[in-house]
Amino acid sequence: MKDPAASSYPVSDISEDEKRKVDGLTFEFGELTADHIVYGLTRAFGGLFHIVWKTIEEVAGEEEAKRISYTMGTRFGAINFTNFLKSRRVDRGTPALMCEFQDKIHSVRGPLHTSARFGWFDDKKCVIVRKRCFYHEWRLEGTGKYHGEFYRGLYDGYRLADPALKRVENSLCLHKGHDSCEHIFIYED
Repeated sequence: MKDPAASSYPVSDISEDEKRKVDGLTFEFGELTADHIVYGLTRAFGGLFHIVWKTIEEVAGEEEAKRISYTMGTRFGAINFTNFLKSRRVDRGTPALMCEFQDKIHSVRGPLHTSARFGWFDDKKCVIVRKRCFYHEWRLEGTGKYHGEFYRGLYDGYRLADPALKRVENSLCLHKGHDSCEHIFIYED
């Protein structure tokens, strides 16, 4: 389903020139809008992941950076999904709850993540597809390998939070060279 709110999402219509002003800090304070701030924060958050991964790689080596990326993903997934399930007063998820969680978390993570809104589910699984991702788009050279480790950890974190979630499949992903990502959260075979 196409996101009907996508065109009204902050930053959805910010021009490339306006993005360059934020990136280069050449805007005038009187020109600064909420769109500029949302774009800047999203860009900073996405870029920070790659700066962290690259720094760890330079200091501790590639294998340690992969391990830390996986651990970051596990914590991020477990904390966010545990909090969501607690807010629903349940200790086990369902495909419907996973879909709600994914739609809502992607709604507040910035304009690149809104492409993953409006996943779908049935009684066995939840499917999320995205064409854009800030973990992928704003990466530094050589950091794509950490994106996959982060997601592997994220999936394990979701499973730690939700004993009903059997597994997550991710055969299509931007970091693997595909033109989209597909995340399938399987609750029953």
